This record gives sequence, C-alpha cells and structure tokens, in this order.
Amino acid sequence: MQCINCIRRKLGLPLRTSLSLDIIISLWCLFGSVCYESSVEKESFLVEKGGIKENIYYNFENDPYNYVINTFCNRWKFCIIRGIAFDGATRFNRFTKQLPISEKVLTTTLRELVSDGLIQRNVYPEVPVRVEYTLTEAGESLMPLLDLMYQWGWKRMKELDLEIDPLGEMWHGYREKDEALMRNPFKK
Repeated sequence: MQCINCIRRKLGLPLRTSLSLDIIISLWCLFGSVCYESSVEKESFLVEKGGIKENIYYNFENDPYNYVINTFCNRWKFCIIRGIAFDGATRFNRFTKQLPISEKVLTTTLRELVSDGLIQRNVYPEVPVRVEYTLTEAGESLMPLLDLMYQWGWKRMKELDLEIDPLGEMWHGYREKDEALMRNPFKK
C-alpha cells in the first residue's frame, strides 16, 4: 500500500514494521486518507474568523493521528497496557515473564508510558522496595481500542489459518477457560 509506505517514510520508520504498528498505520490511512509524499503543495482551507478570511494549512505535527503514532511507535506499549489491564497492578518481573523483551527496553518503555500519562508507577516503602504499575484513566480509556484491534487481529489470523495464543483467546472470551493454563500461563 503506497500510503502506508509514505507514512513510514515520513515518520522515519523502516518499510517493515511490527503487526501492531501496521494496524495503527492502516487505521491512519483509512481514517486520515492523506498521502503526504504525493501532495507537494500544502492543502489549505479558507476560514473566516471574526470577519477576517485566512488560509489555514494542514499541520502534520499537530495532527491527532501523528500524536497516536508517536505515542505508540513501540511494539511493546500495547502489550504492556493490555497486560496491566488484565493483571491489575503489575510488577516489573511479571512483564519479563510475559514478554520476550529485554530489561533495558522494558525499562525505557515503562518510563515512556509513565511520561505519557498512560500508566502510573507505584513505589511501596518495603524492604525490598516493591514497585507496581497500574493504568491511569487515560490508559484505561485505550481498552476499547485494544479490544477492537484484538478482534480484528483474531479474525484476520483465523482467515489466514494462523495459530492463535490460547491464553489471549481466554482473556478475550474466544475460548473456554482452562484452569491449568490460567495457573501457569508462562510455562513453555
């Protein structure tokens, strides 16, 4: 799709990205439908404010789609938010068991999510110090979007006859609960 590649180039992304980022870019193309490389001149709109007519130009930097892409241009952010949503308060070691992610990348991603106001870092004065992460109100507001993305991904993977993670299916109600799997979800 030309438009996805245009957006990838505009954002400085490689032409092959993670599935979650491809979904976001596809949604951007679907709802934004702007191909930035193909429009050499800026598109302007004539707007009248208080009797004065002026041209308003599209500003890529202030576009909400751009904000979403910049906020979630990390393949782990959605996984971390979803993990916190299902587990409630979640500790650092739980993420290292759940995700094939290095501690350095996990630390950076958690800091970015805290900085973005999507999760909260709670430090408890215990020995040893206990740190848990919870969703903020802004983080919780993302859950309907994540559910829609999961539904789309689940449907598409079924169409392509791809293997789907059974634990994720249980969490989202696509499969009956398996108590043995629920007790030890991270055993390989």
